[in-house]
Amino acid sequence: MSPHNQLADRERALEEVLEANRGENYCADCLAQAAGFTLEEQAIALVGLMRGAYRRVKDRVVEKGLCKVCGRADVIVRRVGERRVESTSA
Repeated sequence: MSPHNQLADRERALEEVLEANRGENYCADCLAQAAGFTLEEQAIALVGLMRGAYRRVKDRVVEKGLCKVCGRADVIVRRVGERRVESTSA
């Protein structure tokens, strides 16, 4: 699998966790674990994503808060707003 495909798969896994748990706070470690990341480097890269790109996306909140999984006070991310509804019409 190419590095580009691996990155796209990781981003998709993160989005699935955030979408399924809209409004819930995740620290980088717990979000990485929930998305199936197994390497520490992947969790470290996620911190950079949270502090960079996620701050510019309107349906994300990145701030200090309590993680829903581990209860630790840390930088957290959560998805806000309405759930996306898939259109079934052709």
